[in-house]
Amino acid sequence: MKSYFTNYNKTPKLLTIALSFVLFSVASNASAKDNQKSAETIMMCTFPQEILKEKTLTAMSITYMNEEVEEKDASKSLDKALKSLKKEKFSKKLHKKVVRLASSWVKTEKKINKGIKQKSVSVLYRDVYAVDKSCLDVANLMVNKKYSIVKSQIATLNLYIHQLNTLYIIKAWDAISDKEYKSTIKKIIANYEKINSSLAKNKKISKAMRANLEKMDKVFTTFKFMTTSTSGRYMPILAEKKASDIDMLTKTILEGK
Repeated sequence: MKSYFTNYNKTPKLLTIALSFVLFSVASNASAKDNQKSAETIMMCTFPQEILKEKTLTAMSITYMNEEVEEKDASKSLDKALKSLKKEKFSKKLHKKVVRLASSWVKTEKKINKGIKQKSVSVLYRDVYAVDKSCLDVANLMVNKKYSIVKSQIATLNLYIHQLNTLYIIKAWDAISDKEYKSTIKKIIANYEKINSSLAKNKKISKAMRANLEKMDKVFTTFKFMTTSTSGRYMPILAEKKASDIDMLTKTILEGK
């Protein structure tokens, strides 16, 4: 397998530099607040992927910024966000799921902190993927579907990109079987395209948001090509740049710019 590790001065990532983003803002009404919390919780869901990815790159001896600092920032932000969630006045059902999510992440993080090894990183990815699923479950239970869920959908697209990015980097390390890689990539891309198709048909989306979604779509097209390529050439830092680009576009959309 040939790997081409491109040097790139990575742009600042949304989730590691904007630590306050996951703190829940006060909305003008309950339904808007619930849906805003849902979108912000999904953004929180990307932290586990961020942490695993940073530690994997370090284990691969790929240096582009101070990954250790970024990983610590992501870990602190996730802990803070989970503590905030546990203090929210949710239904008993939702509260139990939040507690279960927090517990699941503690166990997974302990495994990650024991060290990233080439032969076992794919197992850690499965654990993080399971945390993502639980996190999305929590976020979806917050949603009031009588109101717009567009921001939650866009945040979910961002999460899928993080999943693709981490998995691509693991594949670049030749640390996952072709069968598992192709199967998981196919599933994530299908999930992304299903939501993206729904957004494309939504006539209530503003022109500004539509323009940013089109930008996201162009970046995703490049990302899809990279992750499904069979050339044997891998560029994890370029993939990281593309993931960061979508991070920033997501932030722009969620902030209503």
